[in-house]
Amino acid sequence: MRRVARTSYVLAQLAESDAVDREHKREIVLGQIRALRREKGMSNLHVIFEPNALDGLDSLYENTPGSTEEGVFCPWFPDGILSERIVRNVELYNTLKTSKHEIFSEPFTRVVHGTEVKLAVISIPIVSQGGEFIGVVGADFHMEELSRMITTYDRNPTGRMVSPHGIITLSHQPENIGQLTDDGDSEILRRIAEGKLFTGFLGETGDNTYKVFIPLKLGHDESTWFYAVNVSQEEVFAVARMMTNHLALYCSIAVFLIILSAWLLVRHRMKNLNVITNLIHELSLGNINVETKHNSSADEMGKMNMQLNLLVEGLRNTAVFAQNIGKGNLNAQYSVLSDDDALGHSLLEMRKSLQTAANEREIRDKEDEQRNWGTAGLAKFAEILRSDNDNMETLAKNIIKNMVKYLDANQGGIFVLNEDEGEEVLELKGCYAFERKKFLEKKISPGEGLVGACYLEGKPIYLTNVPNDYVTITSGLGDANPRAIYICPLKVNDAIYGIIEIASFEPFADYQTDFIQKVSESIASTISTVRVNIRTERLLSQTKLQTEEMANAEEELRQTMEEMNATQEEMRRREEDLLETIAKLQATKNSDSNDDNYDIEVNFD
Repeated sequence: MRRVARTSYVLAQLAESDAVDREHKREIVLGQIRALRREKGMSNLHVIFEPNALDGLDSLYENTPGSTEEGVFCPWFPDGILSERIVRNVELYNTLKTSKHEIFSEPFTRVVHGTEVKLAVISIPIVSQGGEFIGVVGADFHMEELSRMITTYDRNPTGRMVSPHGIITLSHQPENIGQLTDDGDSEILRRIAEGKLFTGFLGETGDNTYKVFIPLKLGHDESTWFYAVNVSQEEVFAVARMMTNHLALYCSIAVFLIILSAWLLVRHRMKNLNVITNLIHELSLGNINVETKHNSSADEMGKMNMQLNLLVEGLRNTAVFAQNIGKGNLNAQYSVLSDDDALGHSLLEMRKSLQTAANEREIRDKEDEQRNWGTAGLAKFAEILRSDNDNMETLAKNIIKNMVKYLDANQGGIFVLNEDEGEEVLELKGCYAFERKKFLEKKISPGEGLVGACYLEGKPIYLTNVPNDYVTITSGLGDANPRAIYICPLKVNDAIYGIIEIASFEPFADYQTDFIQKVSESIASTISTVRVNIRTERLLSQTKLQTEEMANAEEELRQTMEEMNATQEEMRRREEDLLETIAKLQATKNSDSNDDNYDIEVNFD
């Protein structure tokens, strides 16, 4: 393609030159075309001059090989003479004549030597130094051959060149050349028509690939072409490391455009052209470490040299930036060469996409860390609740101490509902780092203060604007008010068994408050179980005491019965003895009744 552009420039110089005989100009043109036909990948080649634009001798060459009926010089290789109909009526020719800049066609199929091949036409106008249109140089290139040449630089198997209408012109898969890219997806074709860089998971195939379409300007062609690649989701990060290899392709394209523009615009001395050509050749090989020379001349060669120096510096910065991205430094600084620096903007867009992906990964890692923290905390408190569920005071103290430490808070207290005295009272069962004044307030009625209000409402209270007289955190360095108070009901199945209150110098995060609420349900369930256990133990103790008392009473009753039986036996024996004594006395009385006259009184008291 560079040689086609150079041939256009040489033919323009030849047409205007007076140093070459007019009779030999057509031979020189044919020599230039024969030399150009050796370009790799080229199929057909043609030159079309305006009437009398080359040598002014058209009338002498009417109907001769290589000329039209009027003698206009139009050699065409290898097919022979180009007809006058094609010269005058082809829409492409008229467009070139009007725009005076090169045009690249989309691929088309033609039979060459009995075989169908896919070709594309590059047409470059021949323009004099004064801007006068002289003619056109055109060449047909084998797109499959060009694809094999270019893909040696592009290692991405999905890389492809796409025309402004979405037609694949260059590809690693030659069978795709001439086809609509991405199966003609309407969304992608609409974005191509806009002519701007676009990326994303596009298309209706659902293949989960990230598509990148980078706009390209081929010479002065007003149409926007695209370089497109597909990147799998797993390869997003690997793309950064591949950018260094892709730079060779981008540099080659950029250098080609610069060379093409240079050959179209150069007007003056050819002496310094070799220096610039060598520099461009090094760049086309991907060598951006070439030594640049300063040209202080104010002509076009000097300006071109200055722009090339800027390009080399820009490419070096681009290479350094791509290497940093490949190493994972997503904060590397980079400045685009200009607003039209498509490659620079593409790299910045790629960095932005990678930064977004890294930020999303960081957010996911943080969320996983918070979930793991919550899971570990739930397991920790489950163990605490299992180990100390036989004593309410011990359980409460262990819960609040571990809760304050696990949350990195500063102090806290746990209030348990007490209904044993005939009324509902929230009793402080455990505290951690409470000041003495707060500790003395051991009983709170429902509705009293924030703790009582939380009990009545049954919902957590999160206070970030803490009153100065509410609570004070005391340490060896002095006293200070907390920045956040979180009060949560210990509730399970709509039944509230107490309140937990935690104070901290730092605000509580959402995942921390969620954790407190989840643990509060387990604490409430455990308190309910402990209360049932305590009540059961109390009833068992009372039953045991009553049993012992009944056994003692039974023993006392048995002893009393035994004593009563003994007393009754003694009374019976004494009665028998007494009756015997009375009988003896009565007998004695009867025997002595005649001698002694006296009465005997017997007292049974």
